[in-house]
Amino acid sequence: MNLPFSLFAEAGAGTSSGGGAGTGTAGAGTGTGTGAGAAAGAGTGTGTSAGTGTQTAPKAFYDGLYGADGKLDKTAFDRLPEYLKPHKDLFAKYDTVEALLGGFSNSHSLAVKKAMAPLSGNEPPEVVAEHNALIDQLQGVPKDPKGYGIARPADLPEQFWNQAAADEFATLARQFHVSPAGVKAIMGLQERITKQELARGQQIEQEHWAKQDQLFEAAVQKLGISMDDAMALAKRGAATLGFDLKGNGFKSAEARLGAIRMTNLVSEDKLIKGDPTGETQGNELEQARDIMSNPQNPLHAAWMPGSTDPRHEQAVSKVAELYRIWGEKNRGRSAQPA
Repeated sequence: MNLPFSLFAEAGAGTSSGGGAGTGTAGAGTGTGTGAGAAAGAGTGTGTSAGTGTQTAPKAFYDGLYGADGKLDKTAFDRLPEYLKPHKDLFAKYDTVEALLGGFSNSHSLAVKKAMAPLSGNEPPEVVAEHNALIDQLQGVPKDPKGYGIARPADLPEQFWNQAAADEFATLARQFHVSPAGVKAIMGLQERITKQELARGQQIEQEHWAKQDQLFEAAVQKLGISMDDAMALAKRGAATLGFDLKGNGFKSAEARLGAIRMTNLVSEDKLIKGDPTGETQGNELEQARDIMSNPQNPLHAAWMPGSTDPRHEQAVSKVAELYRIWGEKNRGRSAQPA
């Protein structure tokens, strides 16, 4: 019984013809074999073969996967690693490398779209968590609402900023996976709208007070006195009533006219009393006030705005003249509020 010398299974298996000289197959070693002669008669022979050979390593699946023209050699898919073999038929659908790469690019895009699609609401918690984590990652959503960095713009007055509302918005933005860029755009829009509203409000306020000035001037013209004298009387009456001359309350036409009426009713030290004869004693200011406020004054009814008394122009001119004289005598002194 002859034992193989080679480490390879096929080494030493030989055949002898005639004189029994066996020839071993390719093997890395020297072997002695016994064979049955295939020539004349059956015989046994002992032969020695010194065979040499090289073992070829298995070919990698990617070796020769495609040619110079980019076409795939689909037989290479037979050599795929075990974990890829279940996808052999999928790979074989493509004829070129470009088609293979394009197909998987499209598949990836579809997978991302599917992952970002709205949930039905019936998914288990782990699926919901994974879905939300993916969207947060793609959107760059911060882990904490403070990560949005929402703060009051430096040029926005503090009284028009609501930090509590801003924090609540950041919490909702985080809950609904809004990207930082989206939050910045929304806050920018809100800031522009707020500033536009503030500018519009200031314009409306200016228009309102301008209208009040016009109404006051028109009323003063009907009184037949100058604007300087009218304002002096108005300030005097406002001081008597306790008005804030710098406040908006004194800016209205009705408030100024009311203050003038108060000045006409009350002098610095006494109530002005009517003189049935029309010969009111005192300075020109008191005489003018008496015509304007004393029903017993002969010119009072004629002076009233809208009067149809034929003496209307006379009464208006009389009051205007009295104020003019009083103003020349007392300008800068008596015109000051009490």
